[in-house]
Amino acid sequence: MLIKSKKNFILNEGLLTYKKNNKWYLPLEDLFDSIGIEYKFAKNQRVIEGFLFDEKNGYQIDLDQCEMNLLDKVKKIDCTSFIALEDFVLVDVATLEEITPIKFKINSLNSSIVLEYHSLFPPEARDERASKKSSKRGEIVSYPVERNKREWIDGFNFDQSVSLESSKSRDGHTRTSLRHETSLSAEVLKSELYTDYRGIGKRQESFWLSLERNDYRSRIFGDVGLSEIKLIHFNAPTVNLVGGGKQITGGYFSNRSLLRSKNFSKEDFSGPLESGWEVELYHNDILIGRQSGSSLKQRYEFIGVDLYYGLNRFQFIFYGPKGERRYENRNLNIRDNFKNDGKIIVTGAMGKDSSKEDNYTFSLSKNLFQRVQLDLNTTRNFDERTLESTDYYGGSLSTFLDSTLLDTNYITDGKERAFEASAKFNFLGVNTNLSYINNTGVKSDTLGQENPIDYSWKGYFLLPLKFISNLQMYTSFNYKKKYGVTPKYLDLLNRLSFSIMNFYISNSLSVENDVVFNELFSRYTWGHSTLKLKNRMNKEGLRDSEFGYSFSNRKKHSYSSNLIYEFDTRTTSLNLRADKRFEKLYAGVTLEATNKKSYGVGLNLTYGLVFDKESGINLYNKRTSEYANIKSLAFFDKNGDGKRSADEGVIPNVEFYRLSGNERQVTNKFGHAFFSFVQPLVPTDIKISLQNIENIYLKSSTSGKRVWGRAGKTALLEFPLRIEGDVEGEIEFSKKTNSKERLKGEILLDGKIYKEFQIERDGYFYIQGIIPGKYTLKIKCEKCVGRDYKKEFTMPKEGDSIFFEGVKI
Repeated sequence: MLIKSKKNFILNEGLLTYKKNNKWYLPLEDLFDSIGIEYKFAKNQRVIEGFLFDEKNGYQIDLDQCEMNLLDKVKKIDCTSFIALEDFVLVDVATLEEITPIKFKINSLNSSIVLEYHSLFPPEARDERASKKSSKRGEIVSYPVERNKREWIDGFNFDQSVSLESSKSRDGHTRTSLRHETSLSAEVLKSELYTDYRGIGKRQESFWLSLERNDYRSRIFGDVGLSEIKLIHFNAPTVNLVGGGKQITGGYFSNRSLLRSKNFSKEDFSGPLESGWEVELYHNDILIGRQSGSSLKQRYEFIGVDLYYGLNRFQFIFYGPKGERRYENRNLNIRDNFKNDGKIIVTGAMGKDSSKEDNYTFSLSKNLFQRVQLDLNTTRNFDERTLESTDYYGGSLSTFLDSTLLDTNYITDGKERAFEASAKFNFLGVNTNLSYINNTGVKSDTLGQENPIDYSWKGYFLLPLKFISNLQMYTSFNYKKKYGVTPKYLDLLNRLSFSIMNFYISNSLSVENDVVFNELFSRYTWGHSTLKLKNRMNKEGLRDSEFGYSFSNRKKHSYSSNLIYEFDTRTTSLNLRADKRFEKLYAGVTLEATNKKSYGVGLNLTYGLVFDKESGINLYNKRTSEYANIKSLAFFDKNGDGKRSADEGVIPNVEFYRLSGNERQVTNKFGHAFFSFVQPLVPTDIKISLQNIENIYLKSSTSGKRVWGRAGKTALLEFPLRIEGDVEGEIEFSKKTNSKERLKGEILLDGKIYKEFQIERDGYFYIQGIIPGKYTLKIKCEKCVGRDYKKEFTMPKEGDSIFFEGVKI
């Protein structure tokens, strides 16, 4: 789960969590490391000790005695509150609240935990100080990034969904059709190939074919510095006050970093969304949009989503017709846009739209004085209603004052012009966006093709209602005057959402051009069951209603039912669906009946596969083509060069886990831990666990690695392991030596310093990471001339814990 402070500072993007007997457990070391609490676990004594943010707030937990010493007060604790594993300790949330002055607010629906603390956490305080000192901060990378080598042809993800449908209408006519969808992705010509074909029988519904290349380092073609190239099908970039996002057949390029937003203060999100699926978009845990997939448009598009100063965390929650649920995340930080790299960002797109008309967009972006961003752009757009193409020219000037974003946009069609000024800020915890548009007659998709906007005042607000936990509100207004229309309009949108445990409810009220519409939506999950209710109303009353129930049991069966009422046609529909999830595929049956005496039945089959050169074909019971894959292995690095050679075999029974997704995998018969369904084009961290390895002295040079996944590609992460022993001891101070004297410890290899170490005031020292070999331990007292200690020792090839006794200074 995502761990964050009450001020939305991200402390950990993917902390593994566990739920057992209705209690949430967190890994203590990873949690304390994320929030800045000192932690030390002595496995042999089964004792945890450290201090809470300050050395005077010491604590000690004895797992054998089931007692805790906090601030010199001893109290008993529940022995089941701690689960001690080989590599780490799990602690339940209730006990964590006893140990620390922190309240843990778990939101399982959003897969996040909010930590409420009266002050800033140390990492949060450091980030705040760094942001005040300089805007040149580098990227914070937890683990080293592994290069994902490109091949001319490599990888292969494939999935298919087939449904045989038969329906009988009220007049007795029977119609049978075969609905099918086939998708695949692979690495071709050192780029990402993706294609998707949907049809009914021989009739094509949609077709998508794209060849892309993305590089988080912006090193496509070397020093040319491109980060993205797209060929054949892609979505056109959007332009402020004009619009965009159309499917284009042509080419696209950009050198903008994949970590930065496409526009200064707005971002577009789009992707595939199958019929029967729903997606919800949360901005800093506040619901701002919901869309459903249909057979006509099997994509989601959230266009022009506002960004605010600082971190903008977006979470997508996808709900499938068989009870599926999956999460995707995207973080964008406005501060990253003002890095003084001196680079001019160039973006270009050119091709034909669905009407076979020319469409192009070119833009230049440059940071000035580390506080101002200048954008210049030109675009051509064809409108299907007026059958006219228009060329637009314009730009924007953006900056920030403290945490307030100021944004100005200008556009002209050569005759008329439009201007927009906006300010985004946070006031009393409310993210606010206020904007003003003035237009002399420019027509566009954003301003309107028929009766375009003359002028408008807009306001958007994201606010958590703190008097009730987990209650949020998203609201907006748009006061506008249109050309050719006498009345002025006040458009309103208010979405109130509330979540607690597994219950979620939202109400959306919208008024647009004097048309009122209201949607009430709720979802409740308990055990293996889910209830869903959606009602949509206008001034005349109920327009349509949908009630759904789904159940999935442990035998991998799933059943769902939906009762839908449509007011306009006075039609009531009942849909029943039963699916069985086999090990390698999904198969099921659907039934439909209406009060109009029409009936339908369908048989469906879904499967996906991933091909890997070494492990062959891996079959799955869900889609794979949109995702990347990762396989991890560990090997014994005999020569210590960090690279696997032919005589360095893989180590079996090694456990790896993916931080985003709470997923653990153990190496298979090929020595690989295989991760599928990895979100592409975002960094993914894989961590190694050595708890299953018998030799406790076999260590990894890094606890984890980061990789940027690519759809259809299987990235290989190799973890070199080597023998590393440890050395510890205690110094006996003579009467002539004061324990407060400054002591210095060294370990010498071939007469040269191999490691330097600190000696505690009580004389104890401990050194890790000693590889097999012959060494010399040397302890020097700077003011104790002639009383140095020196002794030779050997670290055996299988590793050891060497303890030095009788070290006298």
